[in-house]
This record gives sequence, C-alpha cells and structure tokens, in this order.
Amino acid sequence: MAVSGKASGITPAQHRQDDAKDKHHTSGLGVTTDQRELAMRLEEHEAAVWAESVAAVSAVPGNPLQAVSDHLGPLPLVALCAIDRRDFNRVVALGVRSQVRSQDVDAICSFYETHKQRNFRIEITPLARVSELTELVTERGIAGDEPGNFKLWRKVERPRTIRPGIEVRRLDRADSDALAMLNIVAWGAWGTPGIGVWFGATVGRAGVRHYGIFDADRLVASGALFVDDRIGWFGFDATHPRYKRRGLRQAISAARMMDAAVLGCKIVHAESAVAPSARARRDGWQLLYRKHNYAPVRIEDEVATLGTGEG
Repeated sequence: MAVSGKASGITPAQHRQDDAKDKHHTSGLGVTTDQRELAMRLEEHEAAVWAESVAAVSAVPGNPLQAVSDHLGPLPLVALCAIDRRDFNRVVALGVRSQVRSQDVDAICSFYETHKQRNFRIEITPLARVSELTELVTERGIAGDEPGNFKLWRKVERPRTIRPGIEVRRLDRADSDALAMLNIVAWGAWGTPGIGVWFGATVGRAGVRHYGIFDADRLVASGALFVDDRIGWFGFDATHPRYKRRGLRQAISAARMMDAAVLGCKIVHAESAVAPSARARRDGWQLLYRKHNYAPVRIEDEVATLGTGEG
C-alpha cells in the first residue's frame, strides 16, 4: 500500500523505553503478569464490540455509510467507507494472542487500500511484541502520531447510587433518531453526512442495551452497554452540552453497572482519551494499559479535511 506520512511523535525507541518500564509496572501503563489474561480478553472484546457496531451499520437498509468488514484473518478488519475516518476504521487487538507477521500488516494495508480508505489506525497495546510490531508498521510508512486511549476496567460491585430525581430509561428502536441527534450535537459532528446512522444502528441489537435520560420528551444524555462472555463494555456516551455537570453520565453508568451484574458480568471496561480521574478511581475504575495509535495520515491532516466528531 502506498501511504504517506512522516514518522513523528512516538518512535520505536520510545516504545522500547515504555517496555522497560512495563516490566516493573512503574509507569502504570504496562500489564503485569497476573493481569495479562484479563487484558487480552478485554482487548479482544473491544475488537468484537467494534465489529458488531460496524455490522449493525451494514445491516441498515441501503448501507448508507458503506460499512464493510473482513473476518478471514486473525482479527476483524472494518471500515465505514463513506466517512473514511480513523475513529471508525480501527484495527484492534493486533498481536494480542500471537506474534504478528509481515503478511498480517500487509493484509491490513491491502484491506484499506482496496476500499479506498486513506484514514485508519492500528492500535498497539503492551500485550503485543511492541518493538517488532512497531517496526513492521513504520516500515510501511505508518507513523505514530500520538498516545492512544487508556484502557480502564472495573469489577461489577458497589455501583454508584443514582441521585434522586434522575430517571434512567432503556432506549428502543423508537428512540434511534433522538439518540442520533443527541450524539451529533454532543460531538459537534454536523459536518459528517449520515453520521447519525452510526449512533443509532446498534439500538435493539442482541447483547446491546442503550440507556437515556430525558428532560420532558427531550433525550439529553445516553450511553450503551455491550455484553458478551460475562464482560460488559461501556461506550457511546453522550451528554447535551447544556446538561453537563449534572451527574447524568454517572447515573447512566450506575444503571449499566447494575444491569451488567444482572446479566452475569464480573467485569466492565471502557476506553478514554485521558487517564482516569480521581473521581473515577474512587468509583472503582482502574487503569490497565495505554495504547499507542499508528496511522498513515497525520491527525491534523485528517481533522483539517474531515472536521470533528467522534464515536
């Protein structure tokens, strides 16, 4: 695949430094031996959640976002071709269970080239052989732009109490349009045509629950829970800008935690662009590891051409 982009930000040498720190778990960004199996399961669940979300989009009549996927290789490859944005074109769980071969990286590049996707990202975790994988990726001109998300997890116990006066409801297909509009407003995604399909496609899917808080008939906060193999995933969180700092997100998380317990989950996980806050840690959330993102297009170039907004 012919890709552009000059290596910047994270280098193989910096990754090796992170690896050395991770052996002693002094940085809080690595994975200790006793956490490794948990970390692998959570990263694989992240990949499964994303593949399910893209499959839901492809099932929408007419497939307006041109969602495509390939499940023939060691991990699912997915893309929303109508958007061509790395927030959606994610390669998750690469090298988690087995060593990555040169042909595996070639297959990733070929998939996105075939579907004319210029923007995608490969998410590298401490679970992979980081130095070797980094070299395979950077040899193809895929550069490390910036640190990726933080993987957070929590045992399903002692959920936060929902504050009096806040009612959290389960959403159904009738709420899909309202959910799409809320997310467009919350993420400022006005410049991405058809993006509402992404936010509403998984409502009503097996193993997926969406939650919302209303002000009269207006949906003002939402979040989703994906459950599989006794693991719950939190995501698709959105709050209307005028309703922030009212404890709505915490209420939705509490409702999800209680439902996750009823559904047999022992652990829930989520990803965040920032390290867990003191409040999150008090609520039981723990940092498991940090990812590094690699992409063929620098992040500022993508934002300049595609606008903002995130899933």
